[in-house]
Amino acid sequence: MAADVNGLFLFFCFIYLLIIIIIIYLIIIIIYFYYYYFLQAIHSVFQQDLLRLRLETARSYAKAISASMIPITSSDQKESLKITAQVSLFSESRVKIKPSILCY
Repeated sequence: MAADVNGLFLFFCFIYLLIIIIIIYLIIIIIYFYYYYFLQAIHSVFQQDLLRLRLETARSYAKAISASMIPITSSDQKESLKITAQVSLFSESRVKIKPSILCY
């Protein structure tokens, strides 16, 4: 009788540990997929902001050329051009980019 109770107790302990291991494994899988998609979203926003920075820089450069702020010279002369960008964070989803171009 005592052997049956001991065997039954060990069986339920094994089932209990197995359930705990399965729950921990499922939690790890959920956390992995959550962070995978979260990091993918962060990368997508970064790529959009980088594209917006390039677009605003090109617009600012075209505006500076059309306003004759930057002289257009032949290709054999080397002139340095400094492009800076000021990035302001208004909220978590909206970033304001203001590039400026200086010709030396």
